[in-house]
Amino acid sequence: MECKHTFGSIRKPSKLRSILWREFVFNRCTVKQLSSKYKRSIHWVRKELRSHEPLPPAIAPREMVAVMDCVFFGRARGYLVVRDPHQKENVYWSEIERETLDEYRYARDTLESLGFVIQAVVADGKPGLKPLYKEVPVQM
Repeated sequence: MECKHTFGSIRKPSKLRSILWREFVFNRCTVKQLSSKYKRSIHWVRKELRSHEPLPPAIAPREMVAVMDCVFFGRARGYLVVRDPHQKENVYWSEIERETLDEYRYARDTLESLGFVIQAVVADGKPGLKPLYKEVPVQM
C-alpha cells in the first residue's frame, strides 16, 4: 500500500526566492519575464522579491577614501551609501527618510566602530558636512 503523498521542502521557497532575486538584480530580468519563466503571477513574483532577505556581505575593514551620497526613490524612501572606489565596493548603506548630517555622522561612527579608517571623504555639496569630517580632507 502506497501513500502517494509528497512532502515539500521547507527550504525550497527560499531557494526559489534567492534565484528570483539574482535574476532580477544581476540578470536584469523584469517581473513580467520572471512571471512567465516560472509560470507564476506577477503578484506572486513581486511578493517573493519583497520577502527576500539577502545575506549581508562580509566586508573587511581597511583604510579607505569614502565616497558618500544619498539616492532617493520617491519622496520619503532613500539610501545613504558609502563606497570604497578603489575596491569598487559599497561598505555601508542605510535606508533613510531624509538626508541629514546625523545620518552621515552615524555612517562614520558605524564604519569606524567596524575598524575602517577614513582617509578622505568625497561627497556632494551637503552644507555642514566639512565640519563633520574636519580631521580628514573633504572634497565636495
